[in-house]
Amino acid sequence: MLDAGCGWGLAGVYCARRGARVVGFDIDPEVLPIAQFHAQYNHVTISTQTRGFDAVDADMLNEVSWVVGADICFRGDLIDPLFGLAERACAAGVAIADPGRPPFQTLACRCVDDLGAWTGAVSTLAPRRLARGAAPRARSLADSRRRRRLARVPSVLSQR
Repeated sequence: MLDAGCGWGLAGVYCARRGARVVGFDIDPEVLPIAQFHAQYNHVTISTQTRGFDAVDADMLNEVSWVVGADICFRGDLIDPLFGLAERACAAGVAIADPGRPPFQTLACRCVDDLGAWTGAVSTLAPRRLARGAAPRARSLADSRRRRRLARVPSVLSQR
């Protein structure tokens, strides 16, 4: 899976803990060592790359089955690049989780109207308590106290 705009890498680490092969990318190279630290702390491996949303090409998308972005649509100038990524990644499947800020709402509406996306509130179970000395698990994209919005572009869109 691709962790789009990975930042500190938490979405990618969460997926890697569940068996996914993860490539995280972010336009800010200074966050990538933090993503690597979180992966190491959680006993998983992720690869990281410096690139923007527009730099994700068909070759990169052909190697993955999901593109995931968590908390990445926080400014209006990110709507067009993220929509372009969602459009290019339809065959892989796209999931974008966000606390529901206005730029994300605009992106979600555009994905629904133009790509046949689905939006809805999702949540995960609260993380389990760990036994003393056990390795911590990566935090989920949304816990039971916080609901996030999800825009998912179904893979069948590539067949149109």
